[in-house]
Amino acid sequence: MRANKYLTIVTAISSFFALLIAICIGKESNSIIYDVVMAIFGSALLGFIMSLIQYFAVRREAMEEFWIQAFKAICALKEIRPIAMFVPVELIAACVNEEKNNELNNRIQLQTSLERSDAMENLKRWISNNTSFPDVDGVSKEEMISQECNRLLLSSKETIQSSIESYKTISKYDTGLLDNAYGKLDFLFAKDLRKLAYDEVYKPIKESFNRIKKEAYHFELLEKNEGNFAVCSLKASELCDYFYEIKEKNEEDVFSKSYFQTKFDDITDALESFRCRIYRNANPEKAQRIPVTSLVRQAKQSKD
Repeated sequence: MRANKYLTIVTAISSFFALLIAICIGKESNSIIYDVVMAIFGSALLGFIMSLIQYFAVRREAMEEFWIQAFKAICALKEIRPIAMFVPVELIAACVNEEKNNELNNRIQLQTSLERSDAMENLKRWISNNTSFPDVDGVSKEEMISQECNRLLLSSKETIQSSIESYKTISKYDTGLLDNAYGKLDFLFAKDLRKLAYDEVYKPIKESFNRIKKEAYHFELLEKNEGNFAVCSLKASELCDYFYEIKEKNEEDVFSKSYFQTKFDDITDALESFRCRIYRNANPEKAQRIPVTSLVRQAKQSKD
């Protein structure tokens, strides 16, 4: 597109100066120079008209290509899976670390019991403070808490692992085509359009991918059994907090958490504004601000 832009500028300048020289010489001079200048003016003017027509055609193609590549990139980012759970990730990470340390200690001490259970006790305490248990004959509250602790630990690890896998997949996305598409956006006019494309679409998309790729190294080590699941859990949680807007509600005896992709919805809306600049008669279709997932649980009722 840049070649078409400069060709249009050069032919426009050539046409202007050729016409200016012809006016200065004047038709009455009956000079061959006047005829040559007029021939140059006619050729330059024709070239300007043709290059201008070609410029607008190439401009539209470049904008369409950028829209397509940005749309593909944002669709890939929307595949991020949140760590959707009520229990704090820090508690789960601490329990996982504790399990690993206990296994290591047992191997070193030849199965001598040196296990610690501080993290598990903290998780059980959280469950006791945030969960209501029914009265069941023959089953104590401590047993129910212990069962819930094991269930919650297993399900939380699966949720975290699923989120980590999504980041690993997205980190492999090639943004080269998006870079090239943005590089072709070189306009004669509508500089604000390139600013819109950069500030509200290209830049936040690139920052999102760069943030994921920065942490992907730790996730790759985990896949090779060389990483630390607890560390990866905390990093995945930080990414979740960065990419998702989490809204909590506590109404009567129901507590809920909803995960919104507000950051990506904003980019989608900006990309839609860009699309409407390509097709003048297009009607904007704003992103639906709906939660990706929601969690609901019954709040623990006080017996006081």
